Amino acid sequence: MHAVLECLVSEDIGPGPITKQLTGELAAALDCRGGLALADYQAAAAAALYLATETAAGGEDSAPGGPRPVLLSALVPLTYVYAARGAGLHPLLVDVDPETGALDGESLQRMLAHRPCALVIGHALGASEPLDEVRAAGVPIVEDISAALPGMVPEPAGPAPGNAARAGATGAADGGADQTPGKPPESAPVRAPVGDVLVIGLQAPGVLVAGGGLALARSPRGRRLLAGCRTRFGWAELADVNAALALAQWHDLAAGRRRCADLAARFRDAVARSRHRTLAPAAAPGTLFPVVVEDGLRAVQRYATRHHVEARLGCEGAAITGLLPAEGDQADGGQPPAAPAPADPPAGAAAEERLTGAQELARRCLLFPLYPELRDAQAGQVARVLATLP
Repeated sequence: MHAVLECLVSEDIGPGPITKQLTGELAAALDCRGGLALADYQAAAAAALYLATETAAGGEDSAPGGPRPVLLSALVPLTYVYAARGAGLHPLLVDVDPETGALDGESLQRMLAHRPCALVIGHALGASEPLDEVRAAGVPIVEDISAALPGMVPEPAGPAPGNAARAGATGAADGGADQTPGKPPESAPVRAPVGDVLVIGLQAPGVLVAGGGLALARSPRGRRLLAGCRTRFGWAELADVNAALALAQWHDLAAGRRRCADLAARFRDAVARSRHRTLAPAAAPGTLFPVVVEDGLRAVQRYATRHHVEARLGCEGAAITGLLPAEGDQADGGQPPAAPAPADPPAGAAAEERLTGAQELARRCLLFPLYPELRDAQAGQVARVLATLP
């Protein structure tokens, strides 16, 4: 609030130095050469796709006589389907492994036969495994790290002194992370990004919520391409007032990373006492904890709500949801279709893959709160609910 009010009082709320500071700090922390902060998340996705396709091996010859195919993980936000179509690309969905949420290797191998100009991956439910086949095929990778940003921040992230003091005071008042007395806290693991272009959506359910999005380039050439595409396509740059809010959240991120890792371990133990499961191996901690229910998805969701714990649908807003019928909840007795029925938008050519793994997660996965601001009493309530899910 203080950061935003300072910006408002300065009357310099349009794109300016704070937007440049946000882009620069995120790029430096994630080993990028530069980036672009835009007022619209879909524009940031489109910028990333533009950059990837400009550097794709094969160029226009990859799909002679038609739109160039681009591969999307079935769990990436639906906005990438629209961004791909808006760029004249042909989106193809790749299935995921229902045990991990990562890309399914066999599905990916089949889809690479289409000679795509880019691959888009995300971390909504799981972390992607090494993509050696994609690298060997010369396919650029767009990686949306909106949900996984806490697990990719090295310590410290460089918070301002005021923010650090406030975070310490809050932790003391709320009990801080659960730690054994006399035992120093272990450092939470850092997972390095793998994409050639990174996208950070500044909106829920991402970690930084301020409106808009960022596209970050890992190479100097990518930085130069991004610098010119905002004017070329008429995209609006992120305003300073939004950037001030995102920057304040970014400065607090490293302090909460270890807390998220501790809570994730506690919640995994709780789920292990129920008849349900979480995804394995655990992805870099974000701010939502995935639970895959055996059956009765709606009953489990209602149970959590009755006990004052929010449980949102795990694949809400994902590309796969554009292919699923509105009814027929598998967890409550319905059966999934044999193959996704095309829809317009956003199915595209996704019917070429059965997407059974993504369908399973879409019908069985719930997300529980894993916010670093959770007090110990609140975290205990979440853990009790997870351990006693019906």
